[in-house]
Amino acid sequence: MRPISYFVGAIALVAGCSGNIDYRDYAQSQDPLLQGWDPSEVVRWYESSQGSRLIPLAWLQALEQPNSSQPFLTDKFMAEFRYDQRDVVYTGRTLQKLRLPRGFALDESDDSEFSEAQTKLRWKRGQSPNEPWVGMTCAACHTSEITYRGDSLIVQGGPSMADFQSFIVNLNKALAETLSDTAKFERFANRVLRGTPDQSDRDMLKNALGVRVEWVGKLEQLNETSSRYGFGRLDAVGNILNKVALITGAPNPTPNPSNAPVSYPFLWNVPQHDKLQWNGMAGKTKLGFFGSGLDVGALGRNTGEVIGVFAEVQVRRSPGLHGYISSVNVKNLNGLEYMLERLKPPAWPSDVFGQPDKEKVAAGQKLFTSLGCAGCHTVLDRNDLHTPIVAKMIRLKPEMAGEVGIGTDPMMACNALVSKSDTGKMEGAKNLNDPPLGPNEPVRNMLPIVILEVLLNKKADVVGDVVSGFFGAKKLPTPLGPFAVDGIPGRLGECDREPSRVELAYKARPLNGIWATAPYLHNGSVPTLYDLLLPPARRPKIFYVGSKEFDPKHVGFIKGKMEENSFLFDTNLIGNSKEGHDYGVGKLDANDGKDRENLLEYMKTL
Repeated sequence: MRPISYFVGAIALVAGCSGNIDYRDYAQSQDPLLQGWDPSEVVRWYESSQGSRLIPLAWLQALEQPNSSQPFLTDKFMAEFRYDQRDVVYTGRTLQKLRLPRGFALDESDDSEFSEAQTKLRWKRGQSPNEPWVGMTCAACHTSEITYRGDSLIVQGGPSMADFQSFIVNLNKALAETLSDTAKFERFANRVLRGTPDQSDRDMLKNALGVRVEWVGKLEQLNETSSRYGFGRLDAVGNILNKVALITGAPNPTPNPSNAPVSYPFLWNVPQHDKLQWNGMAGKTKLGFFGSGLDVGALGRNTGEVIGVFAEVQVRRSPGLHGYISSVNVKNLNGLEYMLERLKPPAWPSDVFGQPDKEKVAAGQKLFTSLGCAGCHTVLDRNDLHTPIVAKMIRLKPEMAGEVGIGTDPMMACNALVSKSDTGKMEGAKNLNDPPLGPNEPVRNMLPIVILEVLLNKKADVVGDVVSGFFGAKKLPTPLGPFAVDGIPGRLGECDREPSRVELAYKARPLNGIWATAPYLHNGSVPTLYDLLLPPARRPKIFYVGSKEFDPKHVGFIKGKMEENSFLFDTNLIGNSKEGHDYGVGKLDANDGKDRENLLEYMKTL
């Protein structure tokens, strides 16, 4: 069994306060959480294209909601998916003011060599090959908002509360309805083509819309699952692997249900890690003098991530040195990664939540050491952005005497290991010293080849950034202005039989800024830090998510049922287990529970 390659996509408060501070428009404000980015960097984080191409801008502006004639892109409708809209001044070919969700960026890639089945769409006469598309950038998943009694804080690099799954389902449904509903299509055509278009214009648009509906329908079918992610979770690895299966051109790619949603990881300190992703499947390889050059491991990981979130990629047989044509924006990916080298963990905002109790913090710090927490979760100064962080990988189940397994939900690690599909045009392709791909392979074996070929096609950009790295130069990104549910036991059984069970593990990391990253565990199955410090049997079996309102006492979001807190998280469902990560937390019941309170107070300061 080949090891999982590191070239895998990544595929993101509060006690009394006065005043109603509003930090939503961070670019016009200060840095309330002391994370170190200036306003221009925040704008770049929000608006720099990775090469993601979800939908043409003109279509998104004209699209209506499913089962409605109301515009799709309204603040209210986007808020249902917890995507916060903001004003953007687009300075591309035409200057215009837009209102888009944070982290939705414009892409003007030249589509001349793209596929007519993917994003080389022509819906009007005389159309430019640089027609702007809307896609996602890092900030869509890795920026969070936390509210408390009317005040608001933005956490850069924090885990989003977004419901990506429901957003995509609604977007695809809106496109399909526009294609099939004559009245809806006429309104759409009049907006996209401006005015009253003639029949030839309508025909071009309808044909292009049909092509897009067919493509996204195929991808939706591969990802189909009865699992509902809810707010703040996404099966990113599952979506990436299914995208790879689709672009191989195989006549019948195998659906691998994306049924292992995980919390969006927080991104501060990421450049210091030797392994990324919850299961450590992405790695770090840096070129350049004295470690100052290009991190090709990060470039590979981020390329995999943007492939998963709607980059165009054309897999070709025997591409030679030309690689695979794609929309991936290598320069901006490198620039975004460089920005993360300057991002600090968010500091507990004492002016909003109150100062942590010094005596409790001191007592909690001793407990953190005596309980052995520091053995897995390295203590790192929040201003330390340079010390290498070596991953502590903890297997799901013990392999040898004396080893303690983490015991948390296995679905994410298992799916990454065993998802398979036909290789299509990639049959016979190979990655470095690995054997050539056969007709049907684990998708994890295909992904590094796709990434390698995409980067080979972008070799001028890659080489340019490597050379820049040799001289310590850093460039900032440039914004533009077939397993069914009843097959899960068999899949888990296959993982248990795998000889490479070292890969069935999850990563422990420093807990800097952990207070701002609820819900907890890799799959978001524990609502607060207080609940995580309880024995698994006493953690909530069900709770509600969706609200951004913080509970400073228990350190997490409020978990009761209410209009905003609308998604029921049931830990009894596959992929949602709250078990594991015990490590003797029952001992914290001693001293009338004050030990648990002290440890929690200390963790606020990390």
